[in-house]
Amino acid sequence: PTPASTPLEDVPVVSVPEVGVTRYFPLAPGSRFKYRSSVPIGTRVVYQTLEEEVLAEITVNEKHLIPVKRTQSGQPTDTLYYQVQPDQVILVAERKPTQEQVVFYEFPIAEIRSPLEIGSSWVTQGKARIVSGLEHVTVPAGEYRNCLRITEESELVKTVRWYAPGIGIVKQERITFPGKSYESHFTYELSTLNQ
Repeated sequence: PTPASTPLEDVPVVSVPEVGVTRYFPLAPGSRFKYRSSVPIGTRVVYQTLEEEVLAEITVNEKHLIPVKRTQSGQPTDTLYYQVQPDQVILVAERKPTQEQVVFYEFPIAEIRSPLEIGSSWVTQGKARIVSGLEHVTVPAGEYRNCLRITEESELVKTVRWYAPGIGIVKQERITFPGKSYESHFTYELSTLNQ
C-alpha cells in the first residue's frame, strides 16, 4: 500500500484545536515573513534570508488565487500562487521573474488539508504528508504554541514543517539522503513577522 493508505494504528487520532486549514495557513494579504535559512556547503554553513509577502487576491483563468512573492537575500526568486478551498490550501502555479505568464502546475501541491488530526495524511506529488504532532516551537521571531508538525518523507528527502495558528510556516527542516553518511540538513526559521 501507499504511505497514505497505510494503517496508522499506533498513532492516536487527536483533534487539533481550531481545525480550519486557513487557521494554520492563513495567507492574509499584506503579511510579510522573513526567514533565516542555514544551508550546509561543504564543511561550512551559509546563512541566507528568504522573504515572503502575501499579495492581494487575483483572478487568473477564472481561478481565484493568492500570490506570495518571494525574494532570497534581496533578489526576487518567484511568485507562488495558492488556491484556498474549504478543506485544503493548494499551490497551483508559479511565475519566475523572467516569465511574463503564470505557469500552472499539471499536478497542484496540497500544502495543507483537513482533517487536521494527529495521524491524518494525504498524498501530494507522490509523497505522503502526515500530521505527525502538535508542538511548541521557538524560532528567532518568538515562541509559538500548538504548532502542527507535518512530515513529508521519501527515500531521498525528509521534510518537516511546523505551522503556527494564525501565522503559517514558522520552521522547516529538510534532510536529504536521511540516514546516510552523507545526509545534508537545510533549515529555515521565521525571524521577522509583519501582519
